[in-house]
This record gives sequence, C-alpha cells and structure tokens, in this order.
Amino acid sequence: MRIQQLLCFGLIFITILSCKISETIPTNDVPGNVIATIADEPVTIEELKTNLNRNRNAEEIDSTEILEFYPSYINYRLKLYEGYQKGFNRDSTILAEFNEYASEIANRFWIENEIKRERIETFKNRFNHELKAFHILKELPEAALPGDTAEVYNTLTSVRDSLLNGENIELMNERHSSKREGLPVGGQLSWITAGTTIEPFENVLYKLEPGEISLPVRSQFGYHLILLQEKRPRTAQRQIKHIFVRKKGDGNGRQKINRAYRALKADSSWSDVLKNYTEDPSTQNRNGTLGWVGYGARFPAELVEFAMQTSPESAYSEPYEASYGYHIMKVDSIRSFKNEEQKEEFIVNRLENLGRLNPDQKDLYNRIAEESNLTINRENFSELLRSGADSSGSISPQSENSLIEFNNKTYTWSDFQYWLDNVSSDEEVMQSGNIIESYRDYLIQQNLVDYTRTEFPEFAEQVDHFLEGLIVFKVNEENIWNPEEVDRARLQAFYESNQQNYRKGKTYHYSEISAPSDSIMQDIYRDLSNGFTGDEISERFNEVSVHQDSTYYPQNPAYSILETLRPGEFSEPTTVSDRVFIYILRDVNDERTLSFDDAFDRVFTDYQPIREENYMNQLKSDYNLQLYPENL
Repeated sequence: MRIQQLLCFGLIFITILSCKISETIPTNDVPGNVIATIADEPVTIEELKTNLNRNRNAEEIDSTEILEFYPSYINYRLKLYEGYQKGFNRDSTILAEFNEYASEIANRFWIENEIKRERIETFKNRFNHELKAFHILKELPEAALPGDTAEVYNTLTSVRDSLLNGENIELMNERHSSKREGLPVGGQLSWITAGTTIEPFENVLYKLEPGEISLPVRSQFGYHLILLQEKRPRTAQRQIKHIFVRKKGDGNGRQKINRAYRALKADSSWSDVLKNYTEDPSTQNRNGTLGWVGYGARFPAELVEFAMQTSPESAYSEPYEASYGYHIMKVDSIRSFKNEEQKEEFIVNRLENLGRLNPDQKDLYNRIAEESNLTINRENFSELLRSGADSSGSISPQSENSLIEFNNKTYTWSDFQYWLDNVSSDEEVMQSGNIIESYRDYLIQQNLVDYTRTEFPEFAEQVDHFLEGLIVFKVNEENIWNPEEVDRARLQAFYESNQQNYRKGKTYHYSEISAPSDSIMQDIYRDLSNGFTGDEISERFNEVSVHQDSTYYPQNPAYSILETLRPGEFSEPTTVSDRVFIYILRDVNDERTLSFDDAFDRVFTDYQPIREENYMNQLKSDYNLQLYPENL
C-alpha cells in the first residue's frame, strides 16, 4: 500500500528536487507574507514554515533552512495544484486509502486525547481519597438469563427502599446477600483506595456521598448495593519490612516473637534477627521486605491497619498479634512524589497494570455519543419496531420520523431501512443484542472523520496533509516515476549520448562449491584434480553445495580469484568470510556496452531528474508561477 511507501519516503516531500526557479518579478502590491503565486493564488511564508516545522522544533529552524527549503516547497505546491486540477482529490483509490488512514487516526485521537486523558484525570482525583463502605451482594453469573437478572435487580431495588426507610443494613445483608459456607458474601469492607477494587464497583462508589446508598450495581460477581460510610484523605503507602512468626497452639509462637523483640532491643541487627527468627520464606531473602502496604492493598486488613499505625520514626514496632501469627514491623519509607509529573507517571503505570488504559471500540463510541450529545428517539424506534415488517420483509413506517440526531444530521426510518437492507448483517445484529445501539455505532463510524475534524483542529491538519501527500504521490507516479509514460525517443537519445555510463564489465560465470568440513573440501579438491566435474562432485558428496553464479563486480570476494583462472580451471580451497570455497570458472564475457533495453532501468533512473525538471518547468508555465523570494 502507498501508506507504507509514503512513510518510507518521508510522507509528501518525495523526490521533490530543487529545480531551477523562473525569474522573480517585483512585489508591487503583493502582501509581505506572500512568497509565490500559482494561478494567481498566494503561497505564504506561514504555509512554508508550517510544512518545514512538521518533523522538527520551530526553534531549530534558521533562515538558511528556509531558503534551502523554498524551491522544494514551491515545486510541491505546483504538483499539488496540478493534482487538484486533475481531480485526484476525488480519485476513488486515493479516497479509499485516505479514509482508511483518517479513520485509524481519528480513533487514536479520541482514545489518546479524550478517553485516556479522562481516565487519568478521574483516577488522579480518586487517588486523593480513601473510602469505607458496606455492601450487599447477590451473586449472578455474567451469562444469566434476562429473567433472572431482572429478578435480582428488582429484589435489590426493594432492599434499597427498605434501607432508605430505616432498616438495619447488617440485618438486610444477612437476609439478602448470597451465602458461602453459611456466611453472607456481602458485608463490611475495609478502607478502599482507587485501583484496589473492581472497576464497576469503584466507579459507583466514588460518586457517592457519605451516607448515600447506590442503586443496584452490576459487576462480574453479580449485583451490589453499596453504602458509602466514610470518606477521608488518602493515607500514603508505606514500604514495610517485617519479622513474622506463625501462631502455635502451645504458645511457642508468642514466646519466639518476644525473643526476637528482645534481641532487637539488645542491639542485634535487623538482618541477624530476621535470619534467626522469621518464618516467612517469601521475604526472608529480601531482608523481610513485604513491599508497599496501604489501605486497599492486597494484604490482610489487620496487617494493613497495624502497618499504617506503625510510627515511621521508630526503628521497629513492638510485637503485634494477628489472627494468624505475630509481626514485628519497620517502616522503610513513605511513598511521596517530587512533583505532579512524577505522580502522573505513577498513576499512568498503575492504570496500565490494571488494564484500564485499553479502551475498546465500544468505549470509543460511547464517549463520542456522550461528547456530541447524540440523541436517540427511543419512542419513535419503539413505534418502528412494533410496526414489524410488511410481506416483503421491509419495515413500513407511516412517516419519516427522526430516529437519531448526530453531527448536525437527522437520520430517519428510511435511513434505518437502508442500513438494515444493505449494510448490517443478521449475525452483527444478533451478536450486539441491541439493534438500536448497533445502528448508532454504525452512524458514529460513518461520521467519525468529519466529527473528529470539528473537535480536533490538529487532526484536520494531519489528515489533510496526508491527503495532499497522496495527491502529490499520484502526480509523481503519472508524470515522473512511471516508465510506461516516458517519452522513449527522448530516453533513447539520452542513452545514446551517455553510452559510456552503461557498460558492463568483464563477467565471470562460475560454480561455487562449499562443504561442512575442511576434510570434505580436501576430498573435493582431490577429485577435481583427478578430472571430476562440478556436476559429478555434486552427485558424489551428499553434503556438498554447488552454486552457479556470475559477477562483474570487483567488490565480489570471488572476483580476484576468478581473474587468475581460465575457463575450466578451479581454485584451491579458499577461505572467504570464515567459510571455505572452491571456485570453478565456467566462462568469461568481455566488457561491453549494454543495449538500450538491457540498460533501460538504469537509464530511466538517471533520466528522472531531467524529466522532473522539464515537467516542473511546464507546470510553472501552465500555472503562471510568480516568485517573491525577497518576502522570505
């Protein structure tokens, strides 16, 4: 595809030469920023600088670069003008390539500039607080039937009404949460921070005010009712080390942790006490380092609470008893950020690890629908879908009522009918489970490039620049690069006047023999000396490679060896690039002048600068190019 070619050749300034410029004329009444006119249309210094600045910083550009770039830019603008005159901007192949590129870039603009940016900002705001919540959870498989889903939702809606009327939430949790091993799966949660719970739960929780109860919230576990109890500033995470001893029924665990504590008090080093007493093999070789501990971190809640209460000023804590064992802890450091940039970098990494910076197509469509205030007239849709289909299978509405309004356009029943008949597939509609949403997404995709233009001026500039590159590329293809369009008579005259450049040196035709070991090569050399041919050698030795080749390049490693041989002769085993070869010279062609047909590709390449210069001079004449370099 030409997209890849354009990128390889530096987008639009492809093989644009600094051709000889026609004579300039006095500026007269020409504005001071106009550096040329093409068919009386001005070309400004601002346009030149914009194009020169595309892949560099404006501060790096000096007047010398501008003057050097000037001829190439004028040639580019002439070709672009020619392309528009020929209607290349309406060429179906160019437009197909442009639309593919523009759609891809539009997706990227929305994801990078809107969706990801919004998610980062939202997470930054949440990151400043930690929340305490209670929830009631009725478990429900993700693939539950609609009837079962509605039943659970309605049940929790009734539970919410009861809570709002004063019912005790712990009692309602006992009655209505699903049970595991006889215990409710809902209940009191420890302090939660951003990124430490499932996203649907977090999204609703952080929108609540203390004392507020949510509507039923769907997650992969089922439906939740969430009560936000408290909200406070976030407590910074701490890098924690610990010495751990398991609980034992005979009390030996308590005695052991107390001995460790006394050893620390007696000035034994932390590492020595750790080595002698800890029973946590996962941290023993890391000097007891647990890692960053904070509210919402994936550690037992009682461990987190004790770690957050441990004073950073203390060398170590007193022994702490948990339900599963005993800890002595020390705070190595408290997480902080030097500046906002460092904080944002941490947050971006956290979101990436959580998989929250990978929006899909549905996220994109929902974001655009929200941003654009896309309106769906569900009443008209309901009427349409209720009306069913006539005997031909087509929906027959009574009028052209509006179904969707988007991007300053109104889409009616007939538009919807066209989509059903000509664009959508039964499989697509069935997979979506929502025909209205499928149609909405189709309209967003169709309008994506145009709508993105209105939202992101830099997007419009980028894709317009790409379209211009495609147009100039086609102009070059048709008038400069295409050998089928060249004037062969002129090309042959150029060849005949430069025949000395199209000579082929003495050509050696040879066989190259190689084998996996020196001993085999010696056997081959012996057999060749005894009169065997290269073909016979190939038959006698299974592991031998006999390769036919020719060369007229002195740079070829074989060339200097072949020069010493006569046809039919062979070389001794010779090392070339760490491999051993034997060369057999089969034939030699003397130096000669290539025919026009044999040299055509080289002649055409050499002639291209002349062809381009002639073509550019023709364009300058056709479009009355006038130059004003003094305005640079």
